[in-house]
Amino acid sequence: LFQSFSWSFAASCVLLVLWRGLIAPVVAANRSADDLVFLTNSVVSLFPALTAPFLAVQALWELPISDHATALAAAPTPLALRAVGLSCGYMAYDTVFCLAHKQVRHPLLLGHHLLSILFFPYATLRHRALLVVLFFVCT
Repeated sequence: LFQSFSWSFAASCVLLVLWRGLIAPVVAANRSADDLVFLTNSVVSLFPALTAPFLAVQALWELPISDHATALAAAPTPLALRAVGLSCGYMAYDTVFCLAHKQVRHPLLLGHHLLSILFFPYATLRHRALLVVLFFVCT
């Protein structure tokens, strides 16, 4: 979980640097500063949006969903740990991004990120509602 968290945070930072240094000067040269903030955030968010749901769906297939007594207390599979770590790593990056840019700094967004960063790993590692956590990773 924590390894994929770290890799996801680092990958998001690398995508930010690549976007700002190489791609944005060519593609978005005529955009306003506000537009660049939203465009930058959208480009970097493509990484978890295109990777985490695929891992989470595969992890959902490995859960004992048919056994209602244990469905919400299931142990995480390696895929589930990767999916949750990837999602939380991006959320940590996005929290820093939101704090650095007032255009996207909103209490609801920051609260959403902080609660996810705290409770997704807790629920996953404590075998609590992994099914629900993976659902949110998919969305």
